[in-house]
Amino acid sequence: MENNLNFSNNKNLVKSLFDQLLKDIFEGKLMPGQIIFQNDIASKYNISRTTVREAIQALNLFNIVKVLPGKGVLISETNLENLVNPAGIKLNFDKKMLKDFWALRLRLELWALEVALENMSQDTIDKLNNNFQKMNEFREKGLIDLYIEEDFNFHMNIIKATKNKIAEIFIIFIREQLHTYIRTSVMMEFYKERNNPNLHEELLKSIINKDLKLASYQLNEHLNKSYEQALTFFNETSNNTQRIRED
Repeated sequence: MENNLNFSNNKNLVKSLFDQLLKDIFEGKLMPGQIIFQNDIASKYNISRTTVREAIQALNLFNIVKVLPGKGVLISETNLENLVNPAGIKLNFDKKMLKDFWALRLRLELWALEVALENMSQDTIDKLNNNFQKMNEFREKGLIDLYIEEDFNFHMNIIKATKNKIAEIFIIFIREQLHTYIRTSVMMEFYKERNNPNLHEELLKSIINKDLKLASYQLNEHLNKSYEQALTFFNETSNNTQRIRED
């Protein structure tokens, strides 16, 4: 039976296949040490080998898979913390890379939310509620660094609820690379929320009610607004750097 990835152009098709393969790895459908073949993937999804090759190359860049010439594609099985970023490299972002990393973060967190809500425990709800209460406390006291820490813990507790160590490691890697931009967006959120309804409160309510559709919408809106703030910061710092160079 064919599984069609229903996208209208090759660029979206590559992204869709990348997401699907990453999801299969996270969910254990593709296991570390397993070898897969590009021809099989092309046949399964009724797509070209060129599309498959581009998606595999993207996974290879993150060391998620290793291409074995003439033998197939190996799902990586080395220590995952070292696999993702073996040298502790901090990337220099351009606008496209910022957009791509943020998009990957969004996809991972939306996936995690869906998986977490399937078996949401009271322990996880208690942790999220505790994060939220601390965020309120630190916001009222103007303790921005502690607020940012609890914001991180809130999102990570959703990831941890998936009980998927691979997903946890990858989101930590992504957040580490985006640290400056996430911190800036959370700082903007911190000052805005001192006079506005809390974004996390509505999301927490939807999680408690196990309303996946509403929670996904709220998380998507939240992370997209954060991206806009991060992009504003990127543009401002880029313009300042350019002015300094011109002077």
